[in-house]
Amino acid sequence: MLKVVLGILIVIIVVLFAAKIYTDRQPNRGAALHASPKRRAKLSKELAGATGDSHVRERVVDTEGRVGLALTDDDRLVILTATWSTKKSGEESATFEQRVADASQLVHADVREPFYSERLKNGVGPIYMEAVELTLFVDDLESPVYTVNFLEDDELAGSPEHMAARTAAMRWEGLVRALQFRASNDRLAKGQLAALQSRARGA
Repeated sequence: MLKVVLGILIVIIVVLFAAKIYTDRQPNRGAALHASPKRRAKLSKELAGATGDSHVRERVVDTEGRVGLALTDDDRLVILTATWSTKKSGEESATFEQRVADASQLVHADVREPFYSERLKNGVGPIYMEAVELTLFVDDLESPVYTVNFLEDDELAGSPEHMAARTAAMRWEGLVRALQFRASNDRLAKGQLAALQSRARGA
């Protein structure tokens, strides 16, 4: 009886060990599973409606349908977020929130590229990009961070899909930083003007 129990335990341990080896070698598809063309299309439509009266220079909606950005001609950034829920019927619905940030409210922008590598017997395998994310920080204590993913699916590092997403994300990072630069220069010019006016009044 003891031999039978030990035999069963050994079989279970071997199966669990084999399963761990198998899963360790599989790509982590977590980020890719969240990409949703339907959510993206719905958020794009909502963003177009939200900016209907403005002339929009640039517009982007992340691949997961969570955040949309639109840059208007008057240097304002329209940020539209979607919170998704699923009904019992399986149909998805969204609650949208919109805010408009001027250049002075943009704190920082940064591009992140999380990745993973397949584990192979002879060492590290190919590197896969899970996302290409623009992280936007705004001057708001309630909702200070917004993330836009530009990558549709997990892709090999350096692939055309990865590089296209990276180029688009870095362009948006550049746009936000340019707006910050303009706002900084405006503040500096106003400070210098105020100092000159104060000096003139004291003369």
